[in-house]
Amino acid sequence: MSAWTDQIWGAVERNGVARRDCRDVAKYGGSWWNDGFTELVEAAKRRKYHVVKMGTQFVVFKDPIEVMC
Repeated sequence: MSAWTDQIWGAVERNGVARRDCRDVAKYGGSWWNDGFTELVEAAKRRKYHVVKMGTQFVVFKDPIEVMC
């Protein structure tokens, strides 16, 4: 992907979680042939991370998540 997405993976490794605005994923993670969302999700799957879209944010978790309600 890019240095920008490398920052996401670094944040997840350090903190266990990272969040990014959907517009930023499209702007910085995308390219002329994709919107960035699919590539982000596929890259997260390869790393065995979990991605959740909450409102206007993508949240990436390192560890399995438990939905409380």
